Amino acid sequence: MMKVYLIADQLRIVGKAWEVRHQLRKLTQQFGRAPLAQLCNASVPSPFLHSTQR
Repeated sequence: MMKVYLIADQLRIVGKAWEVRHQLRKLTQQFGRAPLAQLCNASVPSPFLHSTQR
């Protein structure tokens, strides 16, 4: 099972290699090649990202 964690300025994707590649492709389609800081500060919630508090 793949998990995606968004904490402050970090994006952590945990899963099998093919799942991680697939998730990165989806994020690239949704956000383009935006910097990670812009992705982390996106005001529109994404169904691909699950925020956790640390």
